[in-house]
Amino acid sequence: ALASIARLVHAVPEEAARRTARILSGWIRRAEEVRDIGLAERWEPLRAPAGELPPSCPYCKTFSLRVGRREGRVRCANRRCVDGDGRPPVATIDKNRLDGSAMLVWADGRTIYHWEAS
Repeated sequence: ALASIARLVHAVPEEAARRTARILSGWIRRAEEVRDIGLAERWEPLRAPAGELPPSCPYCKTFSLRVGRREGRVRCANRRCVDGDGRPPVATIDKNRLDGSAMLVWADGRTIYHWEAS
């Protein structure tokens, strides 16, 4: 059966194979994000206190920031968003050494001190 599958691969059009690979990759990524499996970082929307908007992305100005709590990273979920270096924005959560509040340090060097962790 496995040999037959290997032979059939050559009959599949390339675009159909790529589409199927994207679908399967998405399923695998979502399975790895399951809390008990824990193989992939789970990206959750940033929360804000009741009645307030969450912080917006400093690059695209949308409310699409997501946090990976395990590694303390923040990224923008907007696929068209890029930082000052032309890459998808990624930041680490750090502590402001002056007053102890949370801050975001972006990969392109931008630092945001007014951000508050929820």
